[in-house]
Amino acid sequence: MRFAVAAWMVALIVGCGSKPEAPGAGAASASGSTGSTNGSGSAAKGAGGATAGSGTAKGAAGSANSADASGAAGAAGVGGGSAAGSGTHTSGLPLKPGEKLHVPLAEMSWTPPAGRVTVTLVDVEGKTPTSRLVVWGDGKRHDLVSTRLQCLVTEHGVELATGAKNTVLFRCESYGKVDTMADEWLIRWADGKDFPTIYRHWRGPRFHREPKWAGGKQWYPEQEVDDNDLRECCCQWEDEGEESLERTSMRYCKGSTDHHGVCVADGKCKKDDD
Repeated sequence: MRFAVAAWMVALIVGCGSKPEAPGAGAASASGSTGSTNGSGSAAKGAGGATAGSGTAKGAAGSANSADASGAAGAAGVGGGSAAGSGTHTSGLPLKPGEKLHVPLAEMSWTPPAGRVTVTLVDVEGKTPTSRLVVWGDGKRHDLVSTRLQCLVTEHGVELATGAKNTVLFRCESYGKVDTMADEWLIRWADGKDFPTIYRHWRGPRFHREPKWAGGKQWYPEQEVDDNDLRECCCQWEDEGEESLERTSMRYCKGSTDHHGVCVADGKCKKDDD
């Protein structure tokens, strides 16, 4: 009896020790697997979090870009409206009826003895369109120069520059009866005066050298042709559009009485054998 009881207790102890061992190992394995799975899940979650983070960053960047784009578009809209001359320029020049800012914009700052002002060119609508040079600032406006015809949009059709002794040089090119002409005015504002005045004026063919008082500059040095020069060039007839290109003599292109021509890059004209 005692032997049977002892044998049963030994069997019970062994059974208790060995039975939990398998579940224990299984639990440990499952736990490890679960832990691994959980770890993978956490990793996946972490990756998801990173992705979400990237998405947030992208959204933030997108918002920033959108804001920048909106700001840029807004600025472009304001600038575009002003450049078109609808109403008032960004620098504050009120336009009179029939006026619009010259395009491209021709404007410069000037500081004569009377104080800082702005010099702006506007085009004036009418039966014969003209251009007008306005000096303005501190609530005052001085309409200084009114041209015969509207200034051309050519390489040097309009020039505004500071001249000698703090003057302003204004150049305007326009079509004449025979040739394209250039007018140049020298504007000065004498100390003690309440308004600027036209100091000097010159008018001549645009390819001619300007007078010494204006600086003596040749605005088109490539257009100077000697009477004995027999060279040819690729000529663009400005009064016939951008496509009117032909190879002809420089003298005819630059001095023709029936066309307004200018020599351009040779590559713009097709070769004779093309």
